[in-house]
Amino acid sequence: MHTSTTTDNPGRRFIRCPLWRDGCNFFQWEDDFARNLLYFHLKHIKPQIPGGMGDVVEAAVEAKHVEDDGQNKKITRLRTKLEDERKKSHFLLVCLVLSIGVLFGLILFGKN
Repeated sequence: MHTSTTTDNPGRRFIRCPLWRDGCNFFQWEDDFARNLLYFHLKHIKPQIPGGMGDVVEAAVEAKHVEDDGQNKKITRLRTKLEDERKKSHFLLVCLVLSIGVLFGLILFGKN
């Protein structure tokens, strides 16, 4: 298990191919892996669950899958908003520095 250090997925855990040093780029996020593993087992175990409870379990897993997708979309929207705010902050900082530079220029050279 490894932890992402990218800006897009900081701290997100993932599993990668043991042959990654040989050029294999396959990886899977831990949360996706757990959901897919549960889904796989559900497909094989469902017929063995008595009394139609397999359908209830499958519906619960599907509901969780939809909820996770909704959370991922929300996280993506928030990351986009955060990036937009960073760009605005950077722009304002540049404007502030330029304004201070102009002000000092006027003070220093305006006395002549």
